[in-house]
Amino acid sequence: MVRQKKVYPQKQVSQKEVQKKLLAVSLPTTGLRIFHSITFAVKPFLITKALANAGMMESVAMVQYGKLAGIAFTIGFFPAFIAHALLVVLIPIVSDAYAKRKYDVLHYYLRLSMLMTMAYGLPVVLVFYFFAEPITTMFFGPSPAAGYLQVLIPYFLFHYCATPLQAYLIGIGLVKDAFLHSLYATTVSFCLMISLGSMPSLQMNGIILGMNMSAVLLTLLHYITICKKLKLNVLMRPGESWLFR
Repeated sequence: MVRQKKVYPQKQVSQKEVQKKLLAVSLPTTGLRIFHSITFAVKPFLITKALANAGMMESVAMVQYGKLAGIAFTIGFFPAFIAHALLVVLIPIVSDAYAKRKYDVLHYYLRLSMLMTMAYGLPVVLVFYFFAEPITTMFFGPSPAAGYLQVLIPYFLFHYCATPLQAYLIGIGLVKDAFLHSLYATTVSFCLMISLGSMPSLQMNGIILGMNMSAVLLTLLHYITICKKLKLNVLMRPGESWLFR
């Protein structure tokens, strides 16, 4: 018995239309990467300036930032490879499901990705919080970075969540929204870092509070936009919420 292969009708797409669709994704994505690079380049100068305004010597401020970026960030971002793996896997799945209007698939993978993020993110940040000093001492010796690592817990956890959500925004064609969300969150973060970091009573803790707010705001903007686009309420269940009216 010879099986016949089904032939599906194919739609001819012009080269101009292909280029337009590629540019619609690539330009905002490139802009997002460039924007992140610029903000990371500006951040050391902004932090040292804020700490100097709080009465800290500029050389000491640079040392404190080095411990923040070189120790606390290095440890906190290590588990983020799982989030980036989710991003790489989710983009083609989400884009294919959205093109075929398979909303049940989109809802399922959104819940699954958030569940997986919480499954590894919560234990990781709890370990960072309760064992911050032994972890930092084991790799870098005694330093105030242990305290920075503890205060940065919300920043790392929400960063883990924001990465797969960004994959969803790219997959459903909302790359421009992802860029605008980063712009808003960074602007708020920089304003808070300058104002709180310049307070003598807070100094580096004020800087970290500004960073935490950036991660929380970015994740919430991503999450609300996705739920509104996919007609989900804030609990990721089908049905519009009063929040999106």
